[in-house]
Amino acid sequence: MKIDRTQIWKIIKLYQNQDVKSSNVQKKREKGDEVILSDKAHVFQTALKAAKSAPDVRWAKIEEIKARMEKGQYNINSWDIASKMVDNASEKEEG
Repeated sequence: MKIDRTQIWKIIKLYQNQDVKSSNVQKKREKGDEVILSDKAHVFQTALKAAKSAPDVRWAKIEEIKARMEKGQYNINSWDIASKMVDNASEKEEG
């Protein structure tokens, strides 16, 4: 088997490159982990904070609905909801 010096140097360079890469990874690890939130997450976080701090949120009503949903006793009439949505939309157009 014949060993070519150029092949040996290529292998040495590969190992040297790996050494540099591993030291870069180590430096990044020393800085600590970083969490980057998406735009959607930022919007959701802002909305959640606003909802929690808003005085007009009726927490008792929300808890009541949650309890009824968990028991399977919360039924929604989609026709009533659609009717209210149409009424609200027409009121906004008139006003």
